Parts: sequence; structure tokens; C-alpha cells
Amino acid sequence: MTSKLIERELGSELLIYEAEQDTVFVLNPTSRLIFQLYREKRTPKEIEREIRKRFHVKRDEKVLFAVKDCLEQLRDKGLIEGDE
Repeated sequence: MTSKLIERELGSELLIYEAEQDTVFVLNPTSRLIFQLYREKRTPKEIEREIRKRFHVKRDEKVLFAVKDCLEQLRDKGLIEGDE
């Protein structure tokens, strides 16, 4: 779907308007980072490393699982395309 997305910053969040379905999404800072890095062609593992670095996440946290879950949700909503 990702045909027409209009993005606006809302502080640390990102508002995305998807024109085809006339739908608005608001991404929190973490989802916003995942969304932006994925669009830069980063892999889930690379995104995980960046999140750990920026948010000072401990090694025992299951970040990769959360990244993959977020990407799946973004895909389901039509905000990104492609596989993992």
C-alpha cells in the first residue's frame, strides 16, 4: 500500500497520513526510529543494535523480537513493504 504517505513530526513522535485509505498513524519515538531505519534499508539486527545504543538497553532485553514485531505491525498497516 505505501503509495502516498505524508509525514509530520509531533515532538518526538511521527504522524503519518496514509491518503489512499484516509488513515492517520502516530508512531512513538521507538517505532519512529524502527520505521526510519527500515526505510534506510537496515536489517532487523542492525535496527536492534541502533536501539540498544540510542536507548541504552540492557543485553538481557528482547529487543530483536520487539523490532520484528514492530516491523510486522507496520507492514500490516501498509506503512512499509517487503520482508524482514
